[in-house]
Amino acid sequence: MKFRIFFSIFCALELFVLLIALEQPAHAYVDPGSGLLIFQVAGSMLTGACFILRRKLRSLLRLGPSVKEAQEDPMNSGEAQSSGTNASR
Repeated sequence: MKFRIFFSIFCALELFVLLIALEQPAHAYVDPGSGLLIFQVAGSMLTGACFILRRKLRSLLRLGPSVKEAQEDPMNSGEAQSSGTNASR
């Protein structure tokens, strides 16, 4: 166990020394805010995908529209109820 920890620290130190030794000058300019913009876009895409996946899973588990969807579209639910009551009479 101690050997693993020592080996991991040694590898990290060796990688750090190699990165410093092989550094080359940059011949281009990158705006410092560009990296944050990439993180923001990736984060918003991940959040949107989670939201859509959550809605799809909820509708699959309930096997029908959610309560909010039924409240948002009263015309369709009202037509379905009225046609069902007329057919039974």
